[in-house]
Amino acid sequence: MINFKNIKNLYWVNHNKKVVKMVKEKTNTVDNNKQEQLTMIDNIVIGTSELGNKRIVLTKMIVNTVQSGKVVLKYKDKITGLERTFKNINKITNADVRGFVNCYKTYLGVETDPTWDNKTDTGKERLRILKDSFWVALPTIKNGCLQKNKSGKEFTGNKNSEVFVDGEFAKKYSPNPLHSKESDQVTMKFSELKKASQNYLNDKSTDLSSDETASKDNSFVANVKKLTRSINASTSELVLNIANEQAGTEQVIKQLELACVKWSTEFNKVKQSNMTPEQVARLKKTA
Repeated sequence: MINFKNIKNLYWVNHNKKVVKMVKEKTNTVDNNKQEQLTMIDNIVIGTSELGNKRIVLTKMIVNTVQSGKVVLKYKDKITGLERTFKNINKITNADVRGFVNCYKTYLGVETDPTWDNKTDTGKERLRILKDSFWVALPTIKNGCLQKNKSGKEFTGNKNSEVFVDGEFAKKYSPNPLHSKESDQVTMKFSELKKASQNYLNDKSTDLSSDETASKDNSFVANVKKLTRSINASTSELVLNIANEQAGTEQVIKQLELACVKWSTEFNKVKQSNMTPEQVARLKKTA
C-alpha cells in the first residue's frame, strides 16, 4: 500500500533541499560579485596599465549592484542627523559621495577591515578609487544612460575598454565631437564617460546636479606611493613568477634605484644648505 503521508514528507524534504541549494547558490553569486569588485579595486591600486579598462568595469559593477537593489545608498548626515538617501536627492556633494562610499564599504564587507582605513596609504588609495568611480556611476544611475547592445553585451573594445551609452545622453554631454551626431547608441571609454558625467552634474536642469567635483591627486608623492605599492606587490610574488617577469624589468628597477639614490642625495644637500650651523653639527654628531 502506498503511504501518502510518507510521500508527502519525502516531497517536502526534497523541496526544502532544493530551496537550500538555491539559497546557497544565490549567496555564492552575491559573494563572488563582492569579491570581483574588491579584486578590481586592488588591481587598479597596484596597476600601471589598462587602468581605464579596469575603472570602467568597476564603475559598471557599481551601477549594476545599485540598480539591482542589492544595496541602498544611504547615510546619516553628521551635521543635521538626518538620513540622506541617493534615491531622494537631486543635488550631490563630496560629503554625499563619502557617505555613499562608506555605505558601499559595508555592502562589500570591509567597513571594519583595517587595510581599508583611510589612515593607511593602501586604504586611502582604495577609497580614492571607489570615490572616483562613484562620481561617474551616480549620474549614470540617475539618468539610466548605460545600456547593453543588441546582443546583450555590456562592454566592447579591447579588454572591455568601452561601455554602451544612450545616444541622446552622449549627444548632450559627451566630450567626443563624434557623439554630437544623431545616434541611438554610442560607446565610451572611461575618460569620456567621466567627463560626460561631470557635464551632466554641471547641468542644473538634470535629476542630479553638483557644484563640486571629484578630488584628484596627481602629486609627485602620490605617484611615488603608487609605484611603491606596485613594486611591493611584485616582490611578494617574485619567487613564484620570476620566469614570467617581463623582459627588462631588472634593468628598469636598477635605473629606478639609481634615480632614487640621486634624488635622496640632492634632497639632503638642499636640506643641509637650509640648516643652521648648530643643526649641521648635531646631524654630523648623530651620523
